Amino acid sequence: RILDAAKRNNLTGHFLWVGSDSWGSKISPVVQQEQVAEGAITILPKRTSVDAFDRYFKSRSLSNNRRNVWFAEFWEENFGCKLGMHGKKPGSPKKCTGRTQVN
Repeated sequence: RILDAAKRNNLTGHFLWVGSDSWGSKISPVVQQEQVAEGAITILPKRTSVDAFDRYFKSRSLSNNRRNVWFAEFWEENFGCKLGMHGKKPGSPKKCTGRTQVN
């Protein structure tokens, strides 16, 4: 939203942006804000997969992941659904089911 605010206030080119790894690995943070973000410096640390963690994470589901307090939010965001009446994602069009899985 900060890029949008700079654009709305005609401050394109006014700031030097330093972005996180999200900016360095995804286009979504700057979509339709490309002119404002032009010249940004992004930081993307070298990453590597950890096979044992990948297997563990892909085995997580709504029924077997009670310890992680952020899992419900991740699930709703990742699958675009809502977990019951107390779900974290307001106004979601569909209810989360146990049939989806992390890929």
